Amino acid sequence: MTGFQHFAVDTANGPHVTLLAGVEMAGCYWATTSSSAAKVRMIRSNGRAAVLAAGDDPCDHGDWTLIAGRATILDTKRPCDWLVDPLAAGLAGIAVARIGLSNIEQLIGYLHDRDDVPSTWQPTSRVLLVVHGDHRLAVRAGRIVESTGAFAGTAPLPLPARRRRHRLDRSHLAGLSSQQMAVVRRSGRCALGLSTAVGPIVVPGMWDANGATVRLDRRVLTHIRADLPGECSVTLDESADARPTRKVGVMLRGSASLLDDGRTADLNTDTDAAEHRSAVLSINVERLTAWEGFATSTASAS
Repeated sequence: MTGFQHFAVDTANGPHVTLLAGVEMAGCYWATTSSSAAKVRMIRSNGRAAVLAAGDDPCDHGDWTLIAGRATILDTKRPCDWLVDPLAAGLAGIAVARIGLSNIEQLIGYLHDRDDVPSTWQPTSRVLLVVHGDHRLAVRAGRIVESTGAFAGTAPLPLPARRRRHRLDRSHLAGLSSQQMAVVRRSGRCALGLSTAVGPIVVPGMWDANGATVRLDRRVLTHIRADLPGECSVTLDESADARPTRKVGVMLRGSASLLDDGRTADLNTDTDAAEHRSAVLSINVERLTAWEGFATSTASAS
């Protein structure tokens, strides 16, 4: 596990999915972030999170792993944190070292931009995030090879509805920069955040900018048992550059519902045939969170 992973927490407005650079070790996911980040407040509030570790093309028969479960924060300025999760506290030093060794390019990128890094993102203001792998779902070469915890079994999907697809127009994107708008208007890979009984999850999907829909493997939906219709987020980003000031992204937040697109006659058919393998979610965008480098803003969709 190297590079960036999509990290999901629960908020009052549904799943919140952003990117972190972390590692998997001892059955947990480990990463660092600013102590003032929204994800830290949410984990302290409800103690649950999820992470998606994906390869270069997880939506096209690729490899990816979803890790979800209990989450804790370890802050050197809050000694009580280290008593809550003794196992994580004992492995924290090794985890931090592995995070650094696995993300050399990102560290070099931070050094390039050191004069532009806010004080809240400096090493002395960072905390360690730990997500226990209570629930895991792994896909290799397009096939589910591991499903544990709450993801072990499957459940039928709700019946899709023939409802109007939501479309994004310029009024929805008011306030976005040209780079951010280009990210939203380009169809392609995305990270889909959904709510479940065990907390937030994040899985790979394919964003259709024209119809404001996300297509994903319906077999995944049967394992994660997402709340549908329900709250969702769709994260679209350009994060290939190692320098943090050059990262651009937009998180679309609102609600998702299973859509009958005319090509998936029976989403609960037990088959690997391509025509039955995908499901489409219609996304009703209510809010947008956008970032360029360290500058972040959130606004209601007009």
